[in-house]
Amino acid sequence: NGRYVPLVAYLLVFWLGMAALRARSELWLFGSSLFQQRSLPMEDRPGRLFLLFAVSFFLLLLFSTLYQLLENRYLLELRHRELETRHVEAQLNYLKAQINPHFLFNTLNNIYAAATLQHPRTADMVLRLRDLLRYVTYDAQAEMVPLEKEVVQIKAYLDLYEMKSEQPLPIGFEVEGDTSAAQIEPVLLLPLVENALKHGDLETNPAGFLHLSLQCLPEEILFNVSNTFNPADGQKDAVGGVGLENI
Repeated sequence: NGRYVPLVAYLLVFWLGMAALRARSELWLFGSSLFQQRSLPMEDRPGRLFLLFAVSFFLLLLFSTLYQLLENRYLLELRHRELETRHVEAQLNYLKAQINPHFLFNTLNNIYAAATLQHPRTADMVLRLRDLLRYVTYDAQAEMVPLEKEVVQIKAYLDLYEMKSEQPLPIGFEVEGDTSAAQIEPVLLLPLVENALKHGDLETNPAGFLHLSLQCLPEEILFNVSNTFNPADGQKDAVGGVGLENI
């Protein structure tokens, strides 16, 4: 606690006091039989015995203190690493918490656009939103999810987006490889798709398109998003999005 002066004083008293007590106890119990050298004067024997115990107790105190300091340092480093791990987990959860509302708000905007036009499939869109909401709310709490589950949600989101259009949209999604065995961070690919749809020009450009390709290879996953957009379009939100930055 930073109280070094009292600590040193207590240690000196304890160290020398215990050495004196031990020397007097030994002399009282064993007397002159402790000394093999008869030439040592009687008056010097208590002082020599006290010095012997003082040195041995000092070494014991020194090594035990060093051991305790090393143990404290190890525990401190262990606690520091644990705090760092918790900090990283808290940061990750905070980023997920940012991505999820960002993603859901844009999905709600799509449903709102369809509802204002009294689209007949608005109810189906709400049903798809329920499934997406379950995924980003519950499944996203896990550290890893099967890639196949993320692919299913991407397809559901694309269907949800296309429901508000009267004509089929030029959206393609190709998947290669076994997606059931691979594991990824939850809600890692969805914001990329949402970003491409939000800033694309599918509804205004006759030549517009959105092409997604996912390759699940033995050692890596390749996800490519290609879309057309209007460079003249500025920021669509009053506050900039956080999806890509968090990814």
